[in-house]
Amino acid sequence: MLLRPEGYGFPVLLAVLLHAGVMALFVVQWDHGDIKRPEPVPRHMIANVIQEENKAVKQRQQEAKRQAAERQRQQAARKAQEKRQRQQAEKKRQAEEKAKREQQARREREKKAQQQRDAEAAKKREQAQRREQQRQQQQRLEEQRRQQQLAEEQALLEQRQREQALQQRLQAEAAAAADAQAAATHTDLIRAQIEAAWRYPPAVQKNQQVTLRLTLVPTGEVVQVEVVESSGNRALDRSVEQAVLRASPLPVPDNIRVFERQFRSFTMKFRPENALW
Repeated sequence: MLLRPEGYGFPVLLAVLLHAGVMALFVVQWDHGDIKRPEPVPRHMIANVIQEENKAVKQRQQEAKRQAAERQRQQAARKAQEKRQRQQAEKKRQAEEKAKREQQARREREKKAQQQRDAEAAKKREQAQRREQQRQQQQRLEEQRRQQQLAEEQALLEQRQREQALQQRLQAEAAAAADAQAAATHTDLIRAQIEAAWRYPPAVQKNQQVTLRLTLVPTGEVVQVEVVESSGNRALDRSVEQAVLRASPLPVPDNIRVFERQFRSFTMKFRPENALW
């Protein structure tokens, strides 16, 4: 590499050899005690040496500049690379920080949203529970009112039933009394009408008694008469039967209920002591 003519190694080597030769001449002359003056070096050689030295110096300076420029370039490139790396690292750090912040913010939002959902759910549960309590309370009140109303209605119904029963009983008693009165009255009328038509046969005893069963229709007509208990005197029994038939139609009440109960079919006892002689 040092012997390449296009480099600065050869001129430097030549200059070094030239200086070494000059110094050797001085030393040799000094050692031999000669005081001979050295022969002058040709100008063109000195000029060549100087030129070569200048050229070498210039080349060294250029090389130094080139190397310095290369170092500066490499340093600048390294700094640029380091700057890019720092920028990339900073960008990455910022991106990571941003991602962390966004993630943290997202977590906070999710947490807040979850808390809000939980709060809303709790509020809804509380409202639903309150509504359910109100509904149950309202239902209890309505049930109480309903039970009270039913009790009042039942009490009123029982009172009305008692009043109605009392009224019906009174009416029944009054009707029964009226029916009994009507029955008694018409029984007396029937007896009087039959006894008025009764003609005793001869040789009867006043204490003799005949029991007849009479069957009537609502108009009072006698449709059947029969001896239930004979007096022992056939003529007396026959006279009473004929008296009933002569007295027909008999006086009966207009109240069909009384007629059906008392006069549709009934028995009567007759004694000669009450008959016409």
